[in-house]
Amino acid sequence: MNLPNQTRVFTFTFAAMLVAMFQFAPTRSWACSTAGATTFTHGAQSDASALTVCVKSVASTKVVTPVKPAQPPAAKPVQPSKPAPVVAPKPSPKPTPPPLAKSSYFTPPKVVFVIPFAPVIPKATPKPSPKPAPKVTSAPVSTPKPTTPAAKLTVSTATAEARFVPEALLVTANDLVPTAGDRVDLAVDAGLHFRSATLLGKAADVSFTPLTTSWSFADGSSATGLSVSHFFSRPGAFEVQAKQSYEASYRIAGETGWVSGGEVTVTGLITINVQRAAQPPAVNPPNQAVSKLVLLVGANCLGREQSFGCQP
Repeated sequence: MNLPNQTRVFTFTFAAMLVAMFQFAPTRSWACSTAGATTFTHGAQSDASALTVCVKSVASTKVVTPVKPAQPPAAKPVQPSKPAPVVAPKPSPKPTPPPLAKSSYFTPPKVVFVIPFAPVIPKATPKPSPKPAPKVTSAPVSTPKPTTPAAKLTVSTATAEARFVPEALLVTANDLVPTAGDRVDLAVDAGLHFRSATLLGKAADVSFTPLTTSWSFADGSSATGLSVSHFFSRPGAFEVQAKQSYEASYRIAGETGWVSGGEVTVTGLITINVQRAAQPPAVNPPNQAVSKLVLLVGANCLGREQSFGCQP
């Protein structure tokens, strides 16, 4: 896609800005932090209108992994050795007399005494006694040593937090439509009150103790106190503002003392419609002196101007 140089530069610049914004975007962090050397710690952080309480629990768990016992090796049977073959002794040959030598000359006969030979009886060869068959024995089986189960220490951390806001501030006035110059009495219903929540299975209580109350009447004047009086000198709609400050403290179940968490403020509003003062009635001027005299007449002078007393 072919883009003009200006459009291309703008596109790359916009992409670089998006990457930078994504890279340096702030990550969410805790409103408060905990401190302590125990496995359960807590802390608090106050802002303009609420108190945030946070807790942290650190638990160590030993996990034992069972070890399977080692199986002994199977015994292999010992093969019997084959017996060596027995070789029978060969019989010895019979002795034969030497042959008579022949001579070409006459020689006197010799007297030969024939001595009978005793027959040679071969000795009986003893039969080999069969060897006993070797016993089949198995190799000794080694008994495996017991193994110790492996133990692993696991550390788990759990956190929780809750935000506590004081009750809404109610502002009251004895007259919402006064006349300019009239007295108007105003008050707030601030008092000691409590909030509660459960964090990691433990109850957390927060107390709000009233400190100071400040007033602004929207006509340039102000006052302090739970109840005040004010005079509006001119007509109009005035939005009266009351600010109530509280001392916020918290306590975790199992602990006896309250921990101060700081000061929070809540605001209440009320509108006073001041009316214009009524105008005094007009006063008639005094009567002027008249030169005519009032006379008694006998009848109505209308139409009878010549009657007695009707003439000047």
